[in-house]
Amino acid sequence: MIYWIWLMQIPFIGPVTARYLIEELKDPKSIYQADAEYLAKMSGLNERQRKSILQNHSLENPKKFLKTARIITSLFYAGMTGVILHVQRNRMMHL
Repeated sequence: MIYWIWLMQIPFIGPVTARYLIEELKDPKSIYQADAEYLAKMSGLNERQRKSILQNHSLENPKKFLKTARIITSLFYAGMTGVILHVQRNRMMHL
């Protein structure tokens, strides 16, 4: 999952280029592991895109994004649990 997030956050790599990369390299982790020489041989990438992939090689931002998403998901489910319990209590009171 972390490599998917990384791929989606790379500047100058839109959905069409991301799809091309996945078709060529099969998964985002392989794209992450590709070196400059390999990327240079890919005809579907321009120089700006190649540089962007290589220069944005940190997983720090995707890790932060994933951590934030997990926190939000946890809070959402905790909130939904509270709402469900509240509704159930109210229904029982009216029985």
